[in-house]
Amino acid sequence: MYELSNKTSLDTDYLNDILDFCTPPIKERFLVVIKWGSNFNGTAFLKGDKRIKTDPRTPCCRLVLPEWRYKNKIWKKPVKFCGEEDYLGVTVNNFEEGLIYLASHETRHVWQYYNPKETKMYGAKTLYSETDADAYAVMKIQEWTSNDTKSNA
Repeated sequence: MYELSNKTSLDTDYLNDILDFCTPPIKERFLVVIKWGSNFNGTAFLKGDKRIKTDPRTPCCRLVLPEWRYKNKIWKKPVKFCGEEDYLGVTVNNFEEGLIYLASHETRHVWQYYNPKETKMYGAKTLYSETDADAYAVMKIQEWTSNDTKSNA
């Protein structure tokens, strides 16, 4: 069960809808902080986030979204995320897909933390697998884009 801290101008209900859709089944409490920045960026702090002084026993996902892309509706071409080391290299076509990618990927790391013995996607073997998190994020983007009830951010 996540707790959202929205530090953007995006509608909190909209962000909760995205997080409800993206988050794997996690019963334990964790924090999701969403804020503006210059580019898409995400981090899962599995022992709390020292920057914002969270409880070290509470995992925290920090999602940074590019405000300029959202406000100016600038999206000239698809954007590729990662594509190095164990990442699959995911391409997103718009702001909303970028948000879904980050939320799915980082909350999957929290799921990995609470479910260390569960089978991971794509044959991933390590406890905190970037491949598993990316495969989960790709699956959620595909589900979202095939869903007729999706929002238009």
